[in-house]
This record gives sequence, C-alpha cells and structure tokens, in this order.
Amino acid sequence: MKRFAIIFEYLKDQKSKLALYLGFNLLSILFSIVSLAMLAPFLNLLFGSEAPLDSKPAFSFNSDAVINSLKYYIGQLIKENGQVYALGMICVVILISIFFKNLFLYLSLRVLAPMRNRVLQRIRADLYSKILQLPVGYFTEKRKGDIVSRMSNDVNEVEWSIVSAMEGLIKNPLTIVIILAVLIFLSPTLSLFLLVLLPLTGFVIGRISRSLKKQSKVAQEQNGVLMSIIDETLSGLRVIKAFNAEKTLAGRFFSTNDSLNNLRNKMIFRRDLASPLSEFLGIVVLVCVLYFGGRLVLGMNIMQPEAFIHYIIFFTQIIQPSKTLSTAFYNIQ
Repeated sequence: MKRFAIIFEYLKDQKSKLALYLGFNLLSILFSIVSLAMLAPFLNLLFGSEAPLDSKPAFSFNSDAVINSLKYYIGQLIKENGQVYALGMICVVILISIFFKNLFLYLSLRVLAPMRNRVLQRIRADLYSKILQLPVGYFTEKRKGDIVSRMSNDVNEVEWSIVSAMEGLIKNPLTIVIILAVLIFLSPTLSLFLLVLLPLTGFVIGRISRSLKKQSKVAQEQNGVLMSIIDETLSGLRVIKAFNAEKTLAGRFFSTNDSLNNLRNKMIFRRDLASPLSEFLGIVVLVCVLYFGGRLVLGMNIMQPEAFIHYIIFFTQIIQPSKTLSTAFYNIQ
C-alpha cells in the first residue's frame, strides 16, 4: 500500500478538488442516513404497533432519546393530519433525501473524473521525460518492447486498477466509518460485538489477496517479453525468413502468450472472489448481529425494538461498500 501513496503525490496540486470530492461524498452519505432513519419509527406508528407519545420527551444525546423524539413528531403529524397525510409527508422527505443523495453523488463523480485523468496525464508525461533523459546505453540493454509495454500496458493497468479504485478507497471507507459511528450511537454493546467480527472478515480477505501483487508483477513482465518478441519479429522479419526461423520465433511467442494467459486467468479468478466472499462474510456477520441483537431486545430488554430495526437497516448499508472496498483492494494488488 506504500506504493499506492505515490498516486496521491500526483494529486498535490488538486487539494481543493479532493476536499470538494470528500465534501460531496459526505453530504451524499448524510442524506442517505436521513432517508433510512425515517423508516422504522414511522412504520411502527403508522400501522399501530405502538401508541404515539403524548408528551414531548426530553432531548439528550443518546439513541433512545433521539428515537423517542422522532416518534413524538411523527405521532403528532399523524394525530393532527391523519395517517394518509403523514404517509405522504414521509414519502416526500424520503424522496427529497434520495434526490440530494444522488445529486451530491453525481457532483462528486464530476469532481473525480478530472483528477483521475490528471494523474494519468502526469504519469505519461513523467515516463516520456524519463525516456528522453536516459543514456543511450540503457536502450542497448533494454528491449524496446518492454519500454513500449511500460508506456502503454502498465499505464493502462494503473488507470483500470489503482486510479479506478480511488473512488472506492475514498468514498467507501468514509461511508463505513460514518455508518459505524451511527451503529455505535444506536447500540454500543452490539457494536462492540460487531467490531470484533469485522476485523476477522477483513483478515480472511487480506490473506487471499496477498499473492495478487506478485502475480501481477510477473504478468506485466511476461507482457513486456511478448511485446519485445513482436518488435523483434517486425524489425527482423527479413532475417527470420532468410534463415527459416519462423518456427523458433513462433514457439517463443506462443509459449510466452500461453504463460501470460494462464497468469491472467489466475489473477482474475482470485480477484473475482473478492465480491462474493465479502458478501458472504457480511451476511455471516449480519446473522450473528440478528441473533445477538435479538437477545438484547427480547431477552435482556437492553435495546428498544425501533433501535434494533434501525441498527439492522444501517448495517445492511455497510455490506455493499465493504464489497466494493475489498474489490478495489484486490485490483490495487
């Protein structure tokens, strides 16, 4: 991951855009939380599973007080205007929240695109400047195909893996941290149990992804060899035909091509394991949370049912960012 910090070196002149990108993502996440927070207490009151509160509860910074205040205001809305009107108002609030969530998400992507392209532009410029600065002796020792591969294929790898992962590596950790903060606020006891399970799932994913970096390096080297064989073939085609060396060159090319194909298949198989594995582990954690949280509500009366419903709703929002983050981590490797 230290080498990934080099990418951020190319963003030193983009600090204002980076701050704007973080700000837009933060607003998008907050509006998403607002839309989710309206569901549980409204459903309980609307369908008569619980009587609305008659007196306004004293506000304090804890989950019970916040949920009771929300229940009180929604209950007053139902009492004064009826259930149908209250349903319409809640739907409007949810729609407005989702609209602003997606608006700020779009604005964040608009800010990110020029930053991504700026990184690639500077990498290409630095590579070309380096080629012009290198002594002539360097080019007698190095194959031309390997240098061309670095300028084309390696830069494309940076674009498709690391730079494409920038969105996931900035946005998804921010989403996970904010939702974890909300979960801790809703139930510190249940969150303590969660904070033990999540690192274990991360450890499993990390163990599987370790070999990807080594495989990727070997694959890029093989790709450079392949480009060199093509370059040698095109530049020395008359000599090859004069000495009937077509089979020798073809054997070298096909052998390297097969090796590269096998390496890329192994890399893709392991990389594609990231998403289903992280989703399965996320569901395992969710089942554990359902069981343990259900005991807190039913057996110990430590947690309100509304808080538990909120907890489950918010926890499900961690699964997708975790999947995307693990996939991005695999791509970086």
